[in-house]
Amino acid sequence: MSQINISSRAHSIGVGMTDLERVALGVALVETVLNPVYSPAVIHAARTIREHGEALQDAQWRAVCAAANNDTSHTSVAASTGQSTHGAIEQMATPEISGPPIDAGKLGRPGRSFSSSLRSAWARFSAAEKRLSQSWWGDGLAGLSFAILCICLMFAPLIWS
Repeated sequence: MSQINISSRAHSIGVGMTDLERVALGVALVETVLNPVYSPAVIHAARTIREHGEALQDAQWRAVCAAANNDTSHTSVAASTGQSTHGAIEQMATPEISGPPIDAGKLGRPGRSFSSSLRSAWARFSAAEKRLSQSWWGDGLAGLSFAILCICLMFAPLIWS
């Protein structure tokens, strides 16, 4: 099935659903993936969804700032008409999620969190280190490092004298 067919099928299934129902359906569909071979695809989907959520937060931040400045040029009804928000998120209208009124001063800085990027990089580094330390390559690298250290210590008195 091509990406276009998948997208059109998703849009036809989502007709008549609220945004929260579409999110719940998407999560339920992803959770039905059971074969570990497809874990990279699930991780890619999670990354894509996170980036889309961050783009929606950016759009909400711009809408709140525009409302605070009495500027209505950044909001439209395009999102409520079912147009895709992938890419140009500036089309987003008021979200359907009900809750307390949003105060522009209490919202965090928009965009991807720097700490989440660092946390992701640290998790990848830690996973790579764990794989290396549990293999023979890790033992070989440790032995090579120890040999280089011993050789350097043998010649250190010649360098420092």
